[in-house]
Amino acid sequence: MKSLRFESWFLLAFGLFTAFWGLDSFSIYILDEAKNAEAAREMWENASWFFPTFNGEPRYDKPPLHYFFFGIAYKVFGVNAFAARFFPALAGWVCGLLIFFRVRERFGEKEAGWAYVGLIASLQWGIQFRLAVPDPFLILFLTACILKLEAFFHDEQHPKKHLRLASVYLALAFLSKGPVALVLVIGTCIVYFLLQNHGSKMIWKRMLDPMWVLLFCGIALPWYFLVYYHYGGEWLSQFVFKHNISRFSQPMEGHGGPFYLPFLFALAGFFPASLLLFLPWKNRFRNLRSQPLLLISLIYIGITVCFFSISSTKLPGYIAPAFPFMAVLFGWQIKGINRLKGIFLTNLLIGIILVAFPFVIFFTSDLQLAYLGEELSVSHFAILLAFVLGAFLWRQKPGFSFLFLGVGFGLFKVMLISQVLPLLDQQNPVYLSLPFLENTKEVVYWKSFNPAFPFHLQKTIPAWVPDENRDAIIITDAKHLESFPVPYQEIFRAKDTFENKETVLIRQMPVLP
Repeated sequence: MKSLRFESWFLLAFGLFTAFWGLDSFSIYILDEAKNAEAAREMWENASWFFPTFNGEPRYDKPPLHYFFFGIAYKVFGVNAFAARFFPALAGWVCGLLIFFRVRERFGEKEAGWAYVGLIASLQWGIQFRLAVPDPFLILFLTACILKLEAFFHDEQHPKKHLRLASVYLALAFLSKGPVALVLVIGTCIVYFLLQNHGSKMIWKRMLDPMWVLLFCGIALPWYFLVYYHYGGEWLSQFVFKHNISRFSQPMEGHGGPFYLPFLFALAGFFPASLLLFLPWKNRFRNLRSQPLLLISLIYIGITVCFFSISSTKLPGYIAPAFPFMAVLFGWQIKGINRLKGIFLTNLLIGIILVAFPFVIFFTSDLQLAYLGEELSVSHFAILLAFVLGAFLWRQKPGFSFLFLGVGFGLFKVMLISQVLPLLDQQNPVYLSLPFLENTKEVVYWKSFNPAFPFHLQKTIPAWVPDENRDAIIITDAKHLESFPVPYQEIFRAKDTFENKETVLIRQMPVLP
């Protein structure tokens, strides 16, 4: 394989920078992140390797693979936000590398660079892979699986080694987030076969290999049998029916929406590259069957969008597994970029949006003081103007023009994560209340509490018991105060940042003789 050009080394290094910069600039606070990070801490602290818990109670929500990654990072870096997010960030960078080198192999290095810029520029891609949740591992292993299937279809001999490796990656994806991995991969394979008009019988014969089935079952299923044996019907009810079937059949926690919402999530999540991706181009997909990477990418994107369109629960993160293959299509289309209708106006619109950020920051100082506690530095964000200027100077070459804009959006992502999120994080009630709790021997809760507390205190928080926790600080929600059965003293109150809740710390009043 030929050595990489300087521009490619720069992009890969810039991708690594954007993946890890500011990884611990904001605390573990978001609900899903807090529960997963704490469950991993408890698993490793209690040496309960196969039965995850949150705050001492069984956690049925997700399979355990990501907990092992978090635990390894805790052992190396300590229990903190950087450790919890280290492997998700690494998964994002590796996923980008997989796409870069496969596009380079099939289409060329310039096309690979474009595909990589599409991922770097995506704000959702950057956020998705710096959260301590299972999704980064699902996306990585699904991407690796689909790429191995593409290699199997691309090679005329259809080597079984590719199929077997694909089954290993599918098993790891299944251990990351459950049955959704099977649905997306199997659906993609079925549609791929239906669209082939030659050679499908030979492929079927090669796929009838018991080894890939044994590999998948040997890796993916033992934990499921073990946890079912341990918890019985309760695990089946919670994981299978509540967190998978019910989530598909009815909206969970109010996250519903119209059927076209996942398409809008894909458009917004892969912005700004998505604007160019959907520009018209005559005969773009001519001879598509002869290019397995393009065909399987289109099918996988379509299956992902369609599946979550008919799912009752809809969240932006659900569509993220499609982004690597949207990047494939985006990289490939550089071959015909001059034939894209409206390319100049689209780049102009992207540039206007990018250049608007410094002006928005300059004219919203009052809002920044109200919500962030201090004003942002406009001079830092003014650097984005240089990238817009570069795009304007290269406007006659739309590929180079978007390259400036894409790197500019990647830099904006870094600024947002390192400057805006830390200030926003300092307003959350968990961060503000820690001085009241860190030196307190006994901390309990009444009815409900913010899930980030156990991770920050690095201990489980028991429920308040009357007459047993007289000197404890009690964490609760403001809505529960009316039902608190004994007199209390309120010592802290703050509204949750992202939810309509108020965290309150109280202490039981002493009983007078």
